Amino acid sequence: MNRTGQGPLLAPLPRPALSWRGRTPVARDVGDIYYNPDDGPGESRHVFARALGLPERWRGRERYALCELGFGTGLNFLVTWSLWEEAGRPCRLCYLGIEGFPLARPDLERALGAFPALAGKAEALVAQWPPPYPGFHRLVFAGGRIQLTLLFAPVAEALDLLCAPVDGWYLDGFAPDRNPEMWDAALFRRMAALSRPEARVASFSVAGVVRRGLEAAGFAVTRRPGFARKRHALAAELESPPVAVSGRARRFPDLLGRPPPPATEPIAIVGAGLAGSLLAHALAQAGREVFLLDPVPERPVRPPVALLAPRPDLGTGPRARFEMLAGLFAQRFMTAEADPDVFACRGVVQMPAGGRSRHGASAIARHLGWEEEWLSFLPRADALWRGFAPHPALFWPRAGAIDSAALIAALASGLPIRRAAVHRIAQEAGSWRLLDAAGSVIATAPTVVVAAGVVTPRLLAAWPLGTALLGGSLLQLDVPGKAQPSLPALAQSFVIPQAGRGGATGALTLGSGHWPVDQATGKAPTPPPEAEGLRSTLPGRCALLAPETVSALRRAPIGGRFDGLRLVTRDRLPLVGPLWAAEETPRLMRLLAADRRRHLPDLPLAASGAWVNPRPAKPPSTK
Repeated sequence: MNRTGQGPLLAPLPRPALSWRGRTPVARDVGDIYYNPDDGPGESRHVFARALGLPERWRGRERYALCELGFGTGLNFLVTWSLWEEAGRPCRLCYLGIEGFPLARPDLERALGAFPALAGKAEALVAQWPPPYPGFHRLVFAGGRIQLTLLFAPVAEALDLLCAPVDGWYLDGFAPDRNPEMWDAALFRRMAALSRPEARVASFSVAGVVRRGLEAAGFAVTRRPGFARKRHALAAELESPPVAVSGRARRFPDLLGRPPPPATEPIAIVGAGLAGSLLAHALAQAGREVFLLDPVPERPVRPPVALLAPRPDLGTGPRARFEMLAGLFAQRFMTAEADPDVFACRGVVQMPAGGRSRHGASAIARHLGWEEEWLSFLPRADALWRGFAPHPALFWPRAGAIDSAALIAALASGLPIRRAAVHRIAQEAGSWRLLDAAGSVIATAPTVVVAAGVVTPRLLAAWPLGTALLGGSLLQLDVPGKAQPSLPALAQSFVIPQAGRGGATGALTLGSGHWPVDQATGKAPTPPPEAEGLRSTLPGRCALLAPETVSALRRAPIGGRFDGLRLVTRDRLPLVGPLWAAEETPRLMRLLAADRRRHLPDLPLAASGAWVNPRPAKPPSTK
């Protein structure tokens, strides 16, 4: 729901109605198979990969973007992945799969089980397969060298959302006479608009509507020998210059339209917290040289523990969709990348009543209709642990608690980190200088990313961000292990257990109390709430979760205290992207106030090489 509790609900994506011929899935509504039942991988290599000129087209490239319309079972992706490995991993492979009827995980696993040679890759895909939530889902393989972006949406809507430059296209929807929406002339024009010069197209279909549509959009079409019993297949290459991007798509910032910095140039990331470390980790996986600068070396920059769990929201607004998709990505990333000592993936119990969502647990679970591996409904939370309130709840099996320091250390392992008090950044002669308080140069770099949390406004003083500071606290109580919840839980507040072995006393983290902050100084106008006051306040806020434990929590000894600041925007959404021209800040603020969809058309940008990602963070002053 939106923040007022009104408005339309986000329509869940439908699952395909399947029947089976052995292990080969058949779409009953169109009466067509997903792949050749005799040799699906062979068909994929011949009809699609070879028509694009793979693997030869990968050689000498830093990056190759391939878009498949009709992702289906993912067979083409797995075959392309195999071919990429056989070619010696020649470049970064960015694979975009568009699918309007995503398979359920059991069906995906059954379909791909027919190909033993692809078993390892199929298992990796199935393990990260997202629930059918509309939008972009990023999956990462091969140490970050392969990025699979699944866009779950009808194909016409999906292409209108894209601004990515594409090098090759797989057209693998069902046959044109059975699925005409997939082969519309407007779709081919949109493909041409998204294509790089000399982009290639491959398809099993040589129907007239396909050939004529591609030719009208500027592609030169040829027939190739088909596979098995099919006489022909199709190949095409863009001849005419790409057509203008449609009006709807132009409202989205074309971030990928900016030329990337040369691969030989280092990238400076100011901020060694979670946002900066995650970005540095991703860039390093992509083969880029990065170095981290911590602008606040004199104090710790992270809370001791964090809770990873989505915020269930059934609304169609940008905030609701961003938080759901980001939460799903975070769960996939943590379960795939993190050591068990970093991420305790034990599941999280959530009681939505009284929180941001205006729907109860049963309504959320029923509307989303996800598999239990992602989300399940609990008629009574106390069925998991007797101390929980006997209320309906959601259970997120892939969510859990994060050791913040251990995660950041793991992400930044092997990367150069400089502890330097960066005070501001300035541009000079095509490069960016990182300066200390006296104006001395700490470092220079052609490209800099500012991901410094609460100090970001100071570093970017020439670019007013319209941000504010909030204060928050966590409290750790020494509670006997047997009295601790069996797993993390949240409602109006949250609890994160860390019981000792054999029922020994362990730290139970409660969060979070909030206190006002003087925006000019970044300090509380009065000292943050005293520990004893927090011990009274926070357990009371946990009454919705575990009412019988509140009195015990109020008597438990205090084992630790965390106070920190969070940098937030007016709408609580992140600011991510290239830095805009400083003189355009007033116009930017007006655009954000007037257009709730956050489309920023034709916004002039600062000189190349500056990016901002002031993800809300909590640099604390621990006690």
